[in-house]
Amino acid sequence: MKKIFFTIILLSLVAISFAQELKWFENYDEAIKEAKSKKVPVLINFTGSDWCIWCKRLDKEVFSTKEFNSYAKKNLVLLKIDTPKNIKQSDELKKANRALIEQFKIQGFPTIVLVNFDKKEIARTGYQEGGSVKYIEHLKGLIKK
Repeated sequence: MKKIFFTIILLSLVAISFAQELKWFENYDEAIKEAKSKKVPVLINFTGSDWCIWCKRLDKEVFSTKEFNSYAKKNLVLLKIDTPKNIKQSDELKKANRALIEQFKIQGFPTIVLVNFDKKEIARTGYQEGGSVKYIEHLKGLIKK
């Protein structure tokens, strides 16, 4: 009986750990505040999540993987600046997102901007072929520069 009980508890803990998804901030100032407390950079994902094919591929091939989740939890704060066509957003969020798109002079999607916790841009990138492990290495190289 004890063995079954401990097995159930162990399986529950494993399920909970897999269910924990990364937190994607939607507010720039909150993301910067979190980055300062963790002393890590912010990855800003400028995306059109429901219409941009390359944005969807980046999400599926990288951002939704356990490898990226493991890396990001320790090394990044994530900020999603979305411009969807069919997902409702408040007028306030739309306005804030447009302001950031203008501030960072975003020309297309997806654009990934890395900033440090002092709001200084470190690097820019976008979709890269090769999956999550290759993308993580690419991000590490950009952050080191």
